[in-house]
Amino acid sequence: MSAVRSHAGEAGGRWALEVEGTIVGAVVSAEGGDISAPVIRDGPTADAFVHKRLGPPHFESITVQVGLGLAKSFYQWIADAWAGKALAHDGAVLSLDATGRVLTRRQFKNAHIVSTAVPALDGASRSDARLTVRIAPERTDDVKGTGKVVLGTKASAQKRWLPSNFRLEIEGLETSRVRRVEALTVATGVLDPPTVSTTIDFPDMRLTMVETGAAHWQAWLRDFVSKGGGAAAGTKHGTLTLFGSDAKTKLAAIGFDGLGLRRLEQVVSGSATRRSELVADLFCERMTFAVAP
Repeated sequence: MSAVRSHAGEAGGRWALEVEGTIVGAVVSAEGGDISAPVIRDGPTADAFVHKRLGPPHFESITVQVGLGLAKSFYQWIADAWAGKALAHDGAVLSLDATGRVLTRRQFKNAHIVSTAVPALDGASRSDARLTVRIAPERTDDVKGTGKVVLGTKASAQKRWLPSNFRLEIEGLETSRVRRVEALTVATGVLDPPTVSTTIDFPDMRLTMVETGAAHWQAWLRDFVSKGGGAAAGTKHGTLTLFGSDAKTKLAAIGFDGLGLRRLEQVVSGSATRRSELVADLFCERMTFAVAP
């Protein structure tokens, strides 16, 4: 297969992810892992022609979209990457027919997670949410599939995760009126050549909230910005909890450390009520990721 690209249910087929010899669960979509090489041009030589040859092989990153129902070992791999631990794993993306028979295996060797994208969370959204994870392998190989994989059991089924079901908590602040958290992408490596970052710069955050009851936010901004934001004592801790479709089952949590508020902007929503909202821009020194036990 020249490119691993599909969506669950397409043509009756499915995809599964294997890490260190264990099937960790179903993959909503997968792409990448192709091999290519640059063209090196030599010359012109005495015959007036430019001679061409291939340089070293390059193995593209593999991007998978997953929910929050895979084996905990996969999410621990993400958590380790966010913690700056350079852990490499072998694995494979498996294409399955409608009966679960393995058609092909795109195997990857010595791979690191180099990026994890958390989608925007919005109280008005009703579509399913997915993590987008980029894996940079040292090499890939395509192998004919054998055997069967059973997906859809209670242990391996994707837990439905809605972007509307979240709870944000930040110490000392009223956060129940936060209605949107913009997407976050945590880069823990680089793709070309694939390497693990020695320094992780966690992304800034942007929140949208109803202005009513935001006095604590405005007070924090005045105090924090007036001091230049240089005092560690002025930063805060927080937690973003992600829930299942019942809005009660805890699926995962993202922890924030060293949160600082740099800006508040008042906007008027485009809704019929035209209520006033605040958009808060924050920086964050450290983030952690954990799925529910």
